[in-house]
Amino acid sequence: NLLRGWAVRGGSPTEVHGVAMKCGCTWARVVIAIGVFLILVGGIVGGIAGQELLRLQHVVQAKCSIAGFQADMEREVVIAGRTCERSCGFYVSVVAEGQPPFYVLNWMPEYQESYHSSTGFIATHEHFACCPTSAEDCCGFESESTGLFCDNFGVTQAECPAGPWPCYFEPLGDDQLALGLPASALFVGDSTEKLTQAYIGFIIICVGFLECLCVRPSIFVYPCFCIWQAFFGSGLYLRLAKKMPRAVRTTGMQLAVETDAAIRIQRIMRRLKLQARFRAVILDCGQTLEKERRFRANVLPMSHEQLYGPKPKRVPAQNLLYDTGDAATFRRVVHARVVDSPDPALQRIEVSLTKQATWLSQILRVGRDKLGRELAPEVVGQPPRAFAEVYGIRAGHRLIGVGSLEWPQAS
Repeated sequence: NLLRGWAVRGGSPTEVHGVAMKCGCTWARVVIAIGVFLILVGGIVGGIAGQELLRLQHVVQAKCSIAGFQADMEREVVIAGRTCERSCGFYVSVVAEGQPPFYVLNWMPEYQESYHSSTGFIATHEHFACCPTSAEDCCGFESESTGLFCDNFGVTQAECPAGPWPCYFEPLGDDQLALGLPASALFVGDSTEKLTQAYIGFIIICVGFLECLCVRPSIFVYPCFCIWQAFFGSGLYLRLAKKMPRAVRTTGMQLAVETDAAIRIQRIMRRLKLQARFRAVILDCGQTLEKERRFRANVLPMSHEQLYGPKPKRVPAQNLLYDTGDAATFRRVVHARVVDSPDPALQRIEVSLTKQATWLSQILRVGRDKLGRELAPEVVGQPPRAFAEVYGIRAGHRLIGVGSLEWPQAS
């Protein structure tokens, strides 16, 4: 009507078309914004509900009701008056499917702040709407005339809830249930309520998508086209085509079946060709080895020196000692070296004899100490001067080892 009025008042067709495009773009933006907002809201609602469902997936749903005052259960002697006047607290009867009934001890309903109550608090859950709003009136939780507790006043009062009320708890062993469940382990409410919230979030997301789809359906055409194309090339489509009779197959189904059969035949032929080629290679290798064996049999045997030349002459070993370093990182070799000794007052010399020293046995004497124990052989004579200068052996030295023999294990 706005555009018709514009045209009647003398607006040109171009101006009218421009106004229509402007109004259409504005409307599309608003609808898309609403759709995106609904998708975000649905995602948040569904995500929160899904997280709660994951947390509550192992809980046990049950029916609960207030069974009595905690003080009555703990009372051991008969006292005058009601126990609710001295302490406030209840034990709750819990009945779960597949488990024996048990009690929750020292339980109290939950309260929250409210300006609509004279005490400033009201019950958090609607199942205790008729209960007192203060623990000071603990006896008010039970009706003296009927003996019912406030969670079940609906039996006599229409405006109050009637029990039992839904509750849930974490799964426990039979021994723990027999001793009684602590109050902190019992939760009021239905654990499946979050499932409805998850459904609501999913519905809101779908509405948001429909909002965007109504404005511009082409947004979803390409993804749907890609999914449709992927379905035609998938194994599901091929299995479906094979199960259908040939008379009712479409052209695409028949082509998919024939293509799969051709691929299978090609794989079999390639396998057979590879086997034949491998067999030919093995036969060729066998013939080559046979020719080489015959050639070696006809060749005259050659000695090691003819093949590799004369063996190099070995250099006689020097039998010297490494004064610094080792065989890999040596710097100096000597005939004699000073080695560590357990007793710092004694000097231990290690000698490598490279020449015959028969005279050494003539200047060695074996003695005994005051207790008659045998001592290590002692050099009592003077060695040859050249020997003493090279090896450093002097009179007074004792022989404590030769090769792997050590004194006093070897006498």
